[in-house]
Amino acid sequence: MRELEEYFTHRLDAIRDGCDPDTVAFPTCKSNTTEALLTERGETHGTFADNAFYSQRLRELFRSDEDNWNSIPDRQREALEMIAGKISRILSGAADFPDHWEDIAGYATLAVEVE
Repeated sequence: MRELEEYFTHRLDAIRDGCDPDTVAFPTCKSNTTEALLTERGETHGTFADNAFYSQRLRELFRSDEDNWNSIPDRQREALEMIAGKISRILSGAADFPDHWEDIAGYATLAVEVE
């Protein structure tokens, strides 16, 4: 039974990652899929190094007034940090990529929702 489960798990994972499970070994396929995804996202999101730089500078700015930062509820601090990541993508990638702006709007909306 375990072998059958592994067989179907492999097939589903391969299909999910855009691979043909009958012709390509899954680990190889996943690696190729990851590389393709990084290349594709690099065009709209910029490099990981640039994103890390911008995102960390924004987060440092947020925390520069420690008393104020600590007075903000967790959900709003989390929203600000997620928005920082989206802003970093705008600064280092394609500024006109709609997903970046839509994600910012979504996180801002979540920040003000009452639980």
